[in-house]
Amino acid sequence: MRDAIGRGSILFLALAAIVGSRPARSAEPDAPARPSAARAVEKVTPELPAAIVAAMQDGKYAEADKALAAMAGDPKTSAETKEYIQVIRGVALRLSGKLDAAREVLSAALKAAPKGRWAEKLRSELVAVEVAAGKFAAAEAIAREEAESLLTPDRKDRLAEVYRGFADRLLKPDLPTIPADPEGAYALLVQARSLAKGETLRASLLFAMGRASQAAGNHGRAIGDFSTYRTEYPKGADLASARYHLGESQFLSQQLLPARLTWTDLARDLATVDSKAAQDLRGSALYQIATTYGIPNPPDDAQLALGVAALRRFLTAYPSHRWAVRASYQIAVSYQNRGKSQEAITAFAAFLKGDDAVADTDEARRERAELLMAAQFQIGQILQGQGKFDEAISAFKGYLAKYPNGRQSADAQRAVLDVQVQVAYDLVRREKYAEARAAF
Repeated sequence: MRDAIGRGSILFLALAAIVGSRPARSAEPDAPARPSAARAVEKVTPELPAAIVAAMQDGKYAEADKALAAMAGDPKTSAETKEYIQVIRGVALRLSGKLDAAREVLSAALKAAPKGRWAEKLRSELVAVEVAAGKFAAAEAIAREEAESLLTPDRKDRLAEVYRGFADRLLKPDLPTIPADPEGAYALLVQARSLAKGETLRASLLFAMGRASQAAGNHGRAIGDFSTYRTEYPKGADLASARYHLGESQFLSQQLLPARLTWTDLARDLATVDSKAAQDLRGSALYQIATTYGIPNPPDDAQLALGVAALRRFLTAYPSHRWAVRASYQIAVSYQNRGKSQEAITAFAAFLKGDDAVADTDEARRERAELLMAAQFQIGQILQGQGKFDEAISAFKGYLAKYPNGRQSADAQRAVLDVQVQVAYDLVRREKYAEARAAF
């Protein structure tokens, strides 16, 4: 603790104590938290006789101390007022140069009420006395004790939460016109974690640091944050999510094999966890495994086979997952992108029938509606490329019948004409001129 606070900080606290220890009315701390209406009418400090206040203001400290001592000895004076009087007596004695007497009064008051309402102010004034006496080591010891009491673990945790609150606001500003500042949020989260003492809080802050790193696009740092979480908190509340996001950052850093292993291990470990959140995360991990093979643009046929197999495993286990519709569509697109036209048509036909994916949410239904149009159009393109002109025209016309205002409706109309022209030129190539004229 001594190294954490430092000599410079202690001297600052000591100087703050001197500044805060002024005569009479400025010698009191803030009142304890009360309802605002009560604070509005409540006296901040016990009331002192006008003669004592005047003596302090006029620099007649011996006279003021004598009156204060008499007031403290009066059995009618309340215990809290007596404690406050000792603070003012300490100020009066210090300012009059009677440092030993001031020390004795303040120390006795602290011993009598070490946790009283005015204890902090008594200690602050005692620090001022020791500084005035040139006893800096004693002043530092008192200030250090006070600082340590203010920096107990629960206080540090509360302060860490304040830092986290500001970090959250930087990540998600209140106004849409204010850009997010993930790097600033990360710096605040680091500060928060350096303060926090509770292990649960420290773990959650480390997880938040990883997410802030991702938001900043610093995936190398995110990998370090999430890897540290996995090592230091093997039973942490965010462990599964940390592992999932670790895979994300590995993938975005082009570490495809590590990402695949991260998601594969996570899916295996979550297989027996019976909770909706865990199973949804497991489904996401299974889907992401396919992306590590380049889906929907696999670089070779081997990666295509492995990626499609991964998607099929995902769809078999989680046909209602929020990404299931997308996965079913991507199987067909992956085949198409590798030039596997027949496999692509079969997969598109299965997608159109909805054989392997269930769209049971509004978002999934909207996505399926968009992809159904695209699938119908792409079937026509594949048939056209295979030279199956009549079937291609039928597919394009089917698109126009179902989606007259669809995103590719104009393309479908042009495609019908293009295919008809292709038919005519194909007849010319085969020297069937009469049929070609009819086609033209």
